Amino acid sequence: MIYFDRKGRAIPLERWAELLEDPTYRVLLHDILPNGRCVSTIWTGIDFRPRSLIFDTTVFAGCDDIRMLAQERWHTEREAREGHARFVEEWTTKEE
Repeated sequence: MIYFDRKGRAIPLERWAELLEDPTYRVLLHDILPNGRCVSTIWTGIDFRPRSLIFDTTVFAGCDDIRMLAQERWHTEREAREGHARFVEEWTTKEE
């Protein structure tokens, strides 16, 4: 398995573990929508697929309700931030 920092550079497992413990590094964006849903975008640093998808945006039914309604993974921090904004826009009014 290969581990990456937020810039997409390969890093050793030990460094990845340190960064994962730092919420200011791990959490990019977190929004609570008017309808109570939560949209969270995080850095995972793990290559889940063959193409370094190291960021993850998830829509949860609520901040205390961790049912996942949607999820997408991203290559870069820029893509993750743009994807997060799209999820916020889409899920602010979307019915389950």
